[in-house]
Amino acid sequence: MSITLRPRLRAVADYVRPGARLADIGTDHGYLICALALEGRIPGGLACDIRPGPLSSAQKLMDALGLENRISARLCDGLDGVAPHEADDIAIAGMGGELITALVQRAEWLRSPEKRLILQPQTRAPELRRALYRLGFRIEEERGVRDGRFLYTVLCCRYGGCPAEPETLACYTGALPEDSHPESRDYLLHLAGQLRKQGDGLARSSTKCIESEYYYQLSSQILSLLKEGKSGGQE
Repeated sequence: MSITLRPRLRAVADYVRPGARLADIGTDHGYLICALALEGRIPGGLACDIRPGPLSSAQKLMDALGLENRISARLCDGLDGVAPHEADDIAIAGMGGELITALVQRAEWLRSPEKRLILQPQTRAPELRRALYRLGFRIEEERGVRDGRFLYTVLCCRYGGCPAEPETLACYTGALPEDSHPESRDYLLHLAGQLRKQGDGLARSSTKCIESEYYYQLSSQILSLLKEGKSGGQE
């Protein structure tokens, strides 16, 4: 038996290191960690969720697949119930950027170059990237992925020990300009369009029209990066 992951989760799965112990935070029904175990990519790990209902569904899936001895279902808030020795790679997918930031900040043991974070924010990706840079994490890889009508981004991060104040552009683009995947380019083009629309909306306001230039400049800078094949940096 196999599990077919949606493109968003497949992109997360592709960043998990072979042989790593995985902590799947906010596992929902457990599809991601169970698929990786069935594929033999991971020996096992922890399926964690704060909600008893979805975690019960994940446990039933593990039992049906014969994975109950390889994956443990754990009821906990984020990484609060995970010990450092229990996970090498940590996947947090399907949450807002602010919530992901809060979970990463609380787990100080993630600040080790041996741990890898694979993050898929549903919202507020720029705020998440800014927080990661400030905490000393490096975004080593990133790719855009299309899932149905929506475009998402998946970040692969590791602690570098050097907190940095990022440029605004880097918070919006991350490592996407360096990725050759066509959906990474699609993500950035879509983002540039969204920023342009925000600028247009502010330009029509008599009290906020000056603020529109900020969004116009960001949109133009992203389009320039796509032409040049470069990324934003850190200050």
